[in-house]
Amino acid sequence: KPLDLQVATTAYIPAITDSQIKDTLDNSLSLKQLDDKMTYTKKDLKKATDSTEKSTLKNDLKGYELQYDNQVTSIKNTLTAYRSSLIDKQNAYLSAQNSYNIALQNFNIAKLKHDLGLLSDMSFNNEQITLKQAENSLESAKYAYYFAKANYEFYQKGTVLTVYNTVNTMN
Repeated sequence: KPLDLQVATTAYIPAITDSQIKDTLDNSLSLKQLDDKMTYTKKDLKKATDSTEKSTLKNDLKGYELQYDNQVTSIKNTLTAYRSSLIDKQNAYLSAQNSYNIALQNFNIAKLKHDLGLLSDMSFNNEQITLKQAENSLESAKYAYYFAKANYEFYQKGTVLTVYNTVNTMN
């Protein structure tokens, strides 16, 4: 039996707020590591006496600052990409839901015609297959939406859900 995911797909997915960006940046392990490197390099720079050592440390510090700025931009872009993916998966789910509803209506009409003897067994079986395909597509879209939502939410907390990606690459 498929997992019953409570997919709230009619909800608007709001734009990313400054607070979400700040929280995501605060939860970034790579930014914390770069911040530590900059802190230690600044301490070493204060202690340095040799001009060559000072020059090397200043260059290291500039490099860390550039890496930090690049990482901030990368995190913001990734957060935006996860939100876009979530919107795409939500739209795909809504489309699959509409397709399923149409297939269900067509099946009910076909069943009525079949029961009245107005539709052949073969045509009726085709409608059953179409309904099952629409049902499968709906379940797939539901799972895709669920994982996109989880990735978006977990990324903001500093964790990325990779189980879905791993499972998909194994198939």
